[in-house]
Amino acid sequence: MSRQSVVVSVALALFSVACTSSGEIGDNGLVRFSFVGDYANPVDASTPVAVHTTLRVQLQHPSAVVDQGTYVQLHLTGKAISGSTDPEVFPTGIAEYGVYFSEAGTYELIAMNGNTAVDQIELTAKDPTALVFDSDAIVITNGDKCGDSSTVSLGDVDLAENQMAQLTLVPEVDGTPMMGLPALVAGGEDATFDSVASSYALTPLTLDVTPTSFGQDVTVTATDLGNNLTAKATLKTHTGQAAVSCN
Repeated sequence: MSRQSVVVSVALALFSVACTSSGEIGDNGLVRFSFVGDYANPVDASTPVAVHTTLRVQLQHPSAVVDQGTYVQLHLTGKAISGSTDPEVFPTGIAEYGVYFSEAGTYELIAMNGNTAVDQIELTAKDPTALVFDSDAIVITNGDKCGDSSTVSLGDVDLAENQMAQLTLVPEVDGTPMMGLPALVAGGEDATFDSVASSYALTPLTLDVTPTSFGQDVTVTATDLGNNLTAKATLKTHTGQAAVSCN
């Protein structure tokens, strides 16, 4: 089955995922190329894209925010400026496309109206050197009638029996954060995870971790399958319930 047919079949599910959006207005000032994903840091056209990842791009009006003001009449294409292979572009939602980069190089993304180029941006793809967890985590506490969440330093996470942690992965090249969604698989003992391997590299960079036993550490491992990079994090847990503040 082709990449296009599989991606189209899951487009509605992907489109409903809550994601942040950074982006770049094109050279002609007519289109905002919005980069959709759960990135820990803001990204723009100067941010390198990790090879063997997919960049989710929405074509929007220059003043738009995510999921608003899309150019449904336009479509996206890509071409290699350096390197031998054009990026692979395929639809993933309304006015949204996945762009897969198979090798390092410089590329141009072009918003097209029929056969006419409307606007464009230039991106650089590089081979990532590391996959790490962001230094902050979101701890979600569930109560009988409500829940709350807080941002906690990753090293200070200590989960009670009614808590889970949301971690964010960051591809890096020589310490510099990158964009692009790698094919991820996550695992570890004494916990359940929301991430599964995706051969189409559209797995979000956030990872929900729910411990299944308490009073011991939980080691979380996430692997970028395309680049053979692994990130690890250790989360503390304890028995008992955490208080919930219902406002």
